[in-house]
Amino acid sequence: MAASSPERLAVRVVHALAGQVCVVDLDLPRGATVGDAVGASGLLAQLPGVALQTLDLGVFNRRCGPERALQDGDRVEIYRPLLIDPKAARHLRVAARRTEAARARQAARPQRRAAQAGEDEER
Repeated sequence: MAASSPERLAVRVVHALAGQVCVVDLDLPRGATVGDAVGASGLLAQLPGVALQTLDLGVFNRRCGPERALQDGDRVEIYRPLLIDPKAARHLRVAARRTEAARARQAARPQRRAAQAGEDEER
């Protein structure tokens, strides 16, 4: 991905969908912005009902706005919205593990009682 001339920029635009990664290599004029690259990539057509101004964008994993000027070799990233806050997801996982552990303990109790009853009868 090298620029064809000093007046041009070679830029890559990427967007990850569930199970699919879209990569578009572009040759843009110097002075192009992140918004220009996203528009030229055609990836907005794959995101129906989404406006450029509402997208989370970045360059090399650093968030930025669509007005940020690009440099030769930049990788523009279109981020998907989070389905759930990471902290809330962790709390849900912990709660599920606790519930599962409690059920396992509950299921083991009758067996323990039966085993103890059998020991008492033998005595």
